[in-house]
Amino acid sequence: MYALVFTLAQTPDYTATAVVHVATRSSIASDQVRPDDLTYVDRLENTYVDLATSRGLVDELVTAVGLPERPGLRVQAVPNTELMDIDVTTHDRDTAAVAANQLAALLIARVRALNLANRGAEADLASRIEQIQSDLTTKRNEYGTLAATRPRSPKRSAQLLELKQAINSSQSRLRTLQDNLDSIRLAREERANSLSVAEPAVPPSTPSNRHLFRNLAVAFLVGIVGGTGLAYLTERVRPRLHGEVDVEAAAGAPILASVPYVRAEDGSSAFNGGSSADEAFRRLRLAIFAGKRPRLKRHAFVITSPERGDGKTTVAANLARTVAQAGRRVVLVDADLRRPALHAHFDQPGEPGLRDVLEGTRTADVIRPTDVPNLFFVPAGAPTDRAGQLLEAADWPGILKKLRAEFDVVLVDGPPVLEVSDPLVLAAPSDGVLLVLPSSNVPRDVLGQAQEEINAAGGQVLGLVLNRTERHRKSTYSWRSSHE
Repeated sequence: MYALVFTLAQTPDYTATAVVHVATRSSIASDQVRPDDLTYVDRLENTYVDLATSRGLVDELVTAVGLPERPGLRVQAVPNTELMDIDVTTHDRDTAAVAANQLAALLIARVRALNLANRGAEADLASRIEQIQSDLTTKRNEYGTLAATRPRSPKRSAQLLELKQAINSSQSRLRTLQDNLDSIRLAREERANSLSVAEPAVPPSTPSNRHLFRNLAVAFLVGIVGGTGLAYLTERVRPRLHGEVDVEAAAGAPILASVPYVRAEDGSSAFNGGSSADEAFRRLRLAIFAGKRPRLKRHAFVITSPERGDGKTTVAANLARTVAQAGRRVVLVDADLRRPALHAHFDQPGEPGLRDVLEGTRTADVIRPTDVPNLFFVPAGAPTDRAGQLLEAADWPGILKKLRAEFDVVLVDGPPVLEVSDPLVLAAPSDGVLLVLPSSNVPRDVLGQAQEEINAAGGQVLGLVLNRTERHRKSTYSWRSSHE
């Protein structure tokens, strides 16, 4: 009886819905649909749901529409489509439609602003291009002056040849950097324009809150929700990034893969055979080694994380396995000399290893084959607290050069960036750093400090890997017999 009276006495609420479209990378650039578009759209939709309901965007909505209070919001993806519903509930039917359309516009503008503001990597590449262009102009002028001088002696001819080779080398490097800059700009523009309004909201004809059973449920859950909300706010005292778009914008680097949490049956999180995890690592391999741009024949990457426990060793082991299965000769180096763990993944002794090489042992003496074809392994060696001094005193770039010459891919598992300085020494001569994060809900200061230290040491963050994510598309697409 009381619930009925309460329901009838309620001020009517009206819910209006605006529908937005999430464009895939391939649908922006062409009419072809790529195999990874569904996963990409799923990841974008999850990100936009978090962003659309964030406190900052809702406060902007309240101010823009002139609402007396915060409206009811529900943002959700439409299953098996590239569409999202943005539901806004207010006490007035016309205001609900205006607010839904305004929230869609604010979300589109926020996504575009975040991506267009992300120019950190572009600025660095543009600076390097400008420096090479200046150096190239100087070399060309010097070459012209020297070529015009007569008579031409053997010494001058040798100088001209040396200058010509230097000019060709600078031109090649300039083209590579310009291609990289074009790729980054194109990706940023695609992400900035990935959201559009598919169907604007219209004023609803009937109230949406005259539901007796729903009111009973809400009353019952108020206490639980209040306690949960208080606990949630307590956990968020430290500022965190909201969703993958926010992470990419803050890092100035793309998210290459999201690896779901998979419980290992044999006690090891490597080589677990989980279909979702396997697909994530194949996607990570493609993101690193495939693409339209020409790539280097050999690669050397450092895999690290901001803090311990983020899963960088598991990512290193599984990525090495996946790359080796694709036919490349891979060597995985355990450079976490203080807390070595990779040897346990391969069920091998931990020494001799990299520490012994740093102290004078031949590199070839510590390289071991594994049970995975094409995959080789260099353990860390005996643990030591002198890891930083050993790396700085030894010829780490020279060791890396020898490994490059023998293997197609070199993957280095380094210690956490914010724990010790070792990964900064490892990163400088590498082709890039893969930064492993525990999720997209990472503290802003943790990510910022990690990237600042890598950049300051001369390294470059190639991309991010989100580890142990909870939301991912369950894989149901598998081989079936033609007779089924």
